Amino acid sequence: MKKGNNMKKDYNKLFTELISELRQSQYVKIDTIDSDLKVLNNTNLKFFDHKLKKNLNFSLPKEKQDVFNFFNYTRVYWFYKINEELKGTGDFNLENAYRSISKSKPHKMWNDSTPEKDIEILKQFRVLIDSPDAGDNRLIGFKLTPGTYSEEFWFYNRGQLYPMQLDYEGLLNALLETKGIGNWEYFFCDFDPKDSLHKNIPDMLRQDLSALKILFPDVDYTYYDKRISNFNKID
Repeated sequence: MKKGNNMKKDYNKLFTELISELRQSQYVKIDTIDSDLKVLNNTNLKFFDHKLKKNLNFSLPKEKQDVFNFFNYTRVYWFYKINEELKGTGDFNLENAYRSISKSKPHKMWNDSTPEKDIEILKQFRVLIDSPDAGDNRLIGFKLTPGTYSEEFWFYNRGQLYPMQLDYEGLLNALLETKGIGNWEYFFCDFDPKDSLHKNIPDMLRQDLSALKILFPDVDYTYYDKRISNFNKID
């Protein structure tokens, strides 16, 4: 399971550097950048903490408060073209986690045909990351249980739910590494490549990884190589 490390990171700085890396790449064209890297003020934090207690009957643990409030939001939509085979997009809108978890109720994403087990998750789902510009209805969110804070993340894609192998800082680090490219979420989800629903995902991830290594050669993609290696054993 890929986790965030214990060293405190300056995520304001790291996401600012991410945007700078995208701007400097000869292969990347940025369509949208919209960021507010200011932390929320104390009045807002008290308000969100009050909502947490009221809606979910818990306060955020002290050690999580700073990292949950490292900036307001950041949104980036970008394209890349290295050659005719390696071309695609990256897209993410990362919300402030304090605001995300304190929302009183989730956006309704289920209907009469949704399996009951998925409805139970979606009723507790608070969106942290979405892809508004690509328009592909991909969401990552917290599954929150009243009374206790826990870091359980799920990836929602076109009606399918996948548990993610990440804690909150691990999720931030994954986004920093992948820059929100194409199908990055699947690197951190369990799915069956032999299932017809997922049969194309390994090839898409191979393309994403090939592109990432060219676009951002200074990033360590060892974890991603291992994931691809596992797919090779299954194919």
